[in-house]
Amino acid sequence: MLSLITILVLLAFQFELGMALNLSPALPDVPRLGVSISAVWGALHAVGGVATTHALLGSLLVIITLAALILSVSSRSTSIMVIGIL
Repeated sequence: MLSLITILVLLAFQFELGMALNLSPALPDVPRLGVSISAVWGALHAVGGVATTHALLGSLLVIITLAALILSVSSRSTSIMVIGIL
């Protein structure tokens, strides 16, 4: 139960960071990105710390969610599997 609450709190925080980015009037123009991670990282730094935090938190949430999905599917309880997939 604690992990579910943690994920929901992190998701709400990431939502607020995304809304701060979307509603920010002073976003710089970012040139086209290449395929490299360094180009994406450079673009995030050009936009600011909020964008970097938003991206890192989103990546962390994806990893946590995939781990929870794998653990729920590997359990033999049907109710845990359904909750994990949702």
